[in-house]
Amino acid sequence: MEEAQNDKKRGKHAKEKNDIKTQNKEEKVETKKEHKKLQKILIFIIYILALITFILDIYYIYTKLIPKFKDTQIEIGTKEAITIKDFVTNEKYIENSRIITDMSTIDLNKVGEHNIELMYKQKQYKIKMNLVDTTPPEVKFQDITKYIGYEIKGEDFILEKNDLSTMYVEVEQIPQITEFGKYPVTVIVKDEYGNKTSKECTLTVDWLNYNVTLELGKELTKEHILMRPEEDASLVSKKELEKINKAQVGEYTMTLTNDGKEYIINIKIQDTTPPELELKDVTIYDDEKVEKSKFIVSAKDASGKVETTLLTQIDYKKIGTQVVTIEAKDEARK
Repeated sequence: MEEAQNDKKRGKHAKEKNDIKTQNKEEKVETKKEHKKLQKILIFIIYILALITFILDIYYIYTKLIPKFKDTQIEIGTKEAITIKDFVTNEKYIENSRIITDMSTIDLNKVGEHNIELMYKQKQYKIKMNLVDTTPPEVKFQDITKYIGYEIKGEDFILEKNDLSTMYVEVEQIPQITEFGKYPVTVIVKDEYGNKTSKECTLTVDWLNYNVTLELGKELTKEHILMRPEEDASLVSKKELEKINKAQVGEYTMTLTNDGKEYIINIKIQDTTPPELELKDVTIYDDEKVEKSKFIVSAKDASGKVETTLLTQIDYKKIGTQVVTIEAKDEARK
């Protein structure tokens, strides 16, 4: 019986040993799991640090290698002031940047390339500013009336032309003028950089100018009416010319006869010229007043009638010099 009890005790001890082994084994498994978990976390942290390092390297390359300024092309005749904004590659550089070159020494109306010095923080940079002309000339064309035998000239079809570069006038497909009539003429205005403006104008070939506009005070002559005044002068009556030259603003007609056929000329007299006004300074004492006429030396106009107005309210209580404005109007400008 004692032996049975001993066997029972030994069995119990063996079981306890097995439980301890199982427990140790489980603890080792848990420890390995913890180690693997920590290893994954460490790998993730290393990955994040590597990514941050990579991003910082990219930013460093971007800020150091990507240019802050760029070569710039600007149209000549620009009316806007050239600023640092025209040269930076990104607006974030504007705050710490400035132009070193004195821009007032550069002719902005002339094509050319210029070296421009800039500053970003404490570092200097050099870029190029290229002034270009890509704008076509501004041209005001006109139709004209000429005579048989007239040699076509492009400039005759142009009232005004403007460009900052040298301009050239050309005519495309010059027509053969053999008889009275209307001829299409394409006129081209180019600048020296190839920009061009063109229009198809009308050349009327006749012996007579049927529509004449005359400024009041200017005399109508045979040259206004006839395409060849020397050859056809006898067709215009001196009496008719004098009649028109005595007329005031308005629209009139004149009849000419050639080879038994009557021709009507429309004549418009206009007044677009302001009166001529000559003034003088006037000095008065503090107890005096002055009339408008004292300032006027003369007031003339082709219409013969001029109305003058004193626009300034003179302060007679004020001692010293005052600026006085007088306005002159003719009948056409009321």
